[in-house]
Amino acid sequence: VNGGPTAPVVGITPETPQTTDGLAATMVAPSTDPEGDALTYTYAWTRDGVDMGESSSTVTAAATAKGETWTVTVAAFDGGLIGPAGIASVEILNTVPTLASATVTPTAPSVHDTLACTAGATADADGDDVGLSYAWTVNGTVTAEASSSYTSALTLGDTISCTITPSDDEADGTPVESAIVEVNNAAPSITTVNITPDPAYIGDILTCSYTGFEDADGDADLSTIAWTIDGMLAGTGTTLSGGFVGGNEVVCTVTPGDGITTGEPVSVALTIAETSSGEASYDFVAASEYFDVPEGVTQLTISAAGAMGGDAEDRTGGYGGHIDATIDVVPGEVLQVNVGGPGSTFTGSGVGGWNGGGDGDGSGGGISGSGGGATDIRRAPYELEGRLVVAGGGGGGAGGAAVEGDGGYGGGLVGGDGTSDNPTYSPGEGGTQSEGGLSGSAWLTWGDAGEFGLGGWCYHDGSGCGAGGGGWYGGGAGSFNGGGGGSSYAEPSATDVVHFSGMEDGPGSMYIEW
Repeated sequence: VNGGPTAPVVGITPETPQTTDGLAATMVAPSTDPEGDALTYTYAWTRDGVDMGESSSTVTAAATAKGETWTVTVAAFDGGLIGPAGIASVEILNTVPTLASATVTPTAPSVHDTLACTAGATADADGDDVGLSYAWTVNGTVTAEASSSYTSALTLGDTISCTITPSDDEADGTPVESAIVEVNNAAPSITTVNITPDPAYIGDILTCSYTGFEDADGDADLSTIAWTIDGMLAGTGTTLSGGFVGGNEVVCTVTPGDGITTGEPVSVALTIAETSSGEASYDFVAASEYFDVPEGVTQLTISAAGAMGGDAEDRTGGYGGHIDATIDVVPGEVLQVNVGGPGSTFTGSGVGGWNGGGDGDGSGGGISGSGGGATDIRRAPYELEGRLVVAGGGGGGAGGAAVEGDGGYGGGLVGGDGTSDNPTYSPGEGGTQSEGGLSGSAWLTWGDAGEFGLGGWCYHDGSGCGAGGGGWYGGGAGSFNGGGGGSSYAEPSATDVVHFSGMEDGPGSMYIEW
């Protein structure tokens, strides 16, 4: 009689399976057969008591879910008889959730930033809802912050990381720690850069300004300014004066800084405008005229002539002086031009040439000449002290009597002295750079010395007199003799100065070129 096989001792691996695990029946102790017949085994699987129709020794992970109880029944067959079954059961346990990553932003924070801890993708094989808990570590110490944001005060140099722990309704998953970030000094920034004036010309002083400085750390503004001209470094600081001509590209670059870190530089470019050129002429009109310095013009070339002194019958007044000079000016300023008027011939009272020519008075015989006026250009407020270039006027002649003389020439650093037919009587002297010309002598001192900007007054009684010409300093008057000429002048900073004495035989004139 055939004896049946014994019941096997079976198990299931893994012993504590999760949803992601497949199940496999294992033979702990195989069945034995009394006759030593070869044995085969049959398998049957149930889930929560329900036959699953699975006859292999394994079950795939896709078939299982958390909380299910799986039972395998195994029986041996010796070809004739099926022996008693061995049974094993396992419960599918919870699978903890997973988290892909944790990231702290910003990755280069400043002391004023609020940090955020951002979770990557989560997964739960059981399909459970995944919760996240947060922890923050500062300088190696876990803090009390437990949200996704770190709102506590930061200090320069702090090292910070966050840790996120995923969890479902049963257990926590593996914590994930972020990369460490370090609290750095925030780089400052600016918004705009501007160069003034615009347009700009040669001779202008350029100013670079900027707006919108911001520093998240509240640090002081220690930004720097650099200038280039056609790509070459030309200077640093707020202003740039000189080194450029029309057509050059000037660039101002401002680099925001706080003494620790520099931000993104901001630049602005400006092309220097070409300087205009031109000329202007002025003739005698017995009134002040005005010249507007064009934009971009920083120098003027002046050619000025003083007026001639008044003739006295057959004795001539002194010719006016002439001066050429180049002066520095400011674009946009308004200069005053005064063109000297010629002296006059008189027997009673005579008025000097406009702009400083000496007057005359008297009675009796003799013919007299008043002084010629000076020609000048002045800077506001247009006082005598503001004259930049002066061409001296000639002195008046004295005639119509036994003692006569010609007027002295105007111009030069020292105006010409008048002349006298009689060495007993001295004529008026020319003005200098520091004082008016002395008056000539007769029986009585009938005449004044020249003054700053004014020719000396003369008086005649029985014989003619010559008044002094206007100038930087006016010439002195001559009694019975010619008056002295006024001196010319150019301000100390003027260049290319050339003086000519006694060249103008009429009214004064001025020619301006730039």
